[in-house]
Amino acid sequence: MSQYTSEDALLGLLLLPTECYETLSICDGGGLEADHFASPENRALYRELRALVFEMAKPTAAPRASSARLGPDISDLCEWLGRRGTAESCGGFSRVYTLSDQSSLDARWAVRQVRDGAARRETVTMARRLIEAAQDHTQPIEATATQAAAQLGNVSADASPERVLSAGDLAGAELWSLANPSQEEYLSTGIEPLDWALSGGLASQRLVYLAGRPGHGKTALSLAIASNMARRGDPVFILSMEMSATRTTDTGQERSGDLSSRLLSAESGVPLDALKALKSGTPYRYVPSCQDRQEEEDRQQLHQAAHRVAQWSLEVDDAGGLTASQVFARIRRAKARQPGLQLVVVDYIGLIGGERGEETRSTMKRISNGLNALKKELSLCIICLSQLNRKCEERRDKRPVKSDLRDSGELENDADHVILVQRPCKYEEWELYPRALWVREAKGRHGQNRTKILSFDADTQRIHPTEEEADPIRAGSAPTAARGGGGGRGPVGADW
Repeated sequence: MSQYTSEDALLGLLLLPTECYETLSICDGGGLEADHFASPENRALYRELRALVFEMAKPTAAPRASSARLGPDISDLCEWLGRRGTAESCGGFSRVYTLSDQSSLDARWAVRQVRDGAARRETVTMARRLIEAAQDHTQPIEATATQAAAQLGNVSADASPERVLSAGDLAGAELWSLANPSQEEYLSTGIEPLDWALSGGLASQRLVYLAGRPGHGKTALSLAIASNMARRGDPVFILSMEMSATRTTDTGQERSGDLSSRLLSAESGVPLDALKALKSGTPYRYVPSCQDRQEEEDRQQLHQAAHRVAQWSLEVDDAGGLTASQVFARIRRAKARQPGLQLVVVDYIGLIGGERGEETRSTMKRISNGLNALKKELSLCIICLSQLNRKCEERRDKRPVKSDLRDSGELENDADHVILVQRPCKYEEWELYPRALWVREAKGRHGQNRTKILSFDADTQRIHPTEEEADPIRAGSAPTAARGGGGGRGPVGADW
């Protein structure tokens, strides 16, 4: 059945007094509007029919001799069109009588066909605009492609009616959720103390800024979260602009890079020094930190870990020098490849370039606004790493705060969560506490900001999922006291 025949048949159903109201209800439920009709005459007639039904429903209207549940008939419509002078725009009176004979059609199927035809015409129009935009060499092609993808993603034949919930609906949803707990409410980071600090874990449609000074563990923490989720089977995408995933040799063979080494070391438990020695062919006896280890045993553990990692639903893009438009486009393509994508890690925001001549502040604002929009549109949790300025190192405890974020005003406003990290051992006063990784949620959705001291093994880049460390700074540990403490471990439960 052709598009015009579907439209005509649907209008024919509306012209049957016994079918009018039920068909209108189906049209409303399907989100059908006059602009969805392809024929100008059909668009005009649909508007006139709706206006007539509305007029007849007024309390002041003259009562009909038939049942109140009957809609207008042909004579009612013709009288209405004649009085308003719109008969010609609707195709004339003869066409109205012809339509009443074309009503042998299911209304729901007809509504779907009309909306489908409208979506197809809209797609063709957008394709033409895309051709014109692609030929405009003054605009970056990535920006053009990103804009086109966003517009095409909104084209649908499905209705999207307004959804209004009462206070009772909200309260009922909360009570039902309490009675029916769901493990899918939050995405666990795989690190129990961190989940506690985040009041349950991460959630979709969240933008998280993970910030710290260079070398203080923000990349290690983001990789630990990504690995834990990928290990569970949740799709993860990492955009690593700072650290190479692999290196391509002259023969085209992919050799290991910094990121792949970190993932494999953390998964296997084999220290990075040992992994580096094995890859370079250096015997363990020449590596002081590996002299107590067995080469064959480590090699076997690495092979087993590599097989496990190969099963993860994890993708890495290590392209550098990307602009904001290119970053957004790559995240969209990752979502298209993996429709179930849950988590995106961007390492890090300071490496995303702006457009030519754009100021840094404007660039950061555009990136942050763009990521904030993508999290909602694609239903993602996006963890974006960020650097901190040096102000935190001027404080006695060296602890960072939200205002230490570079361009913090823009980032903090868009963020759902701001997580700050610090390794106290990076400062001379607490260098004997290498395992302590301070993590604080400086901004969150739940209103209560919490702090935990995670257990971090720098040799393997492993964050132990259930262990905590003592906080050497809050415990008042000075260098002398630390040396007397032996090992730097103390009572667990550093929450302040």
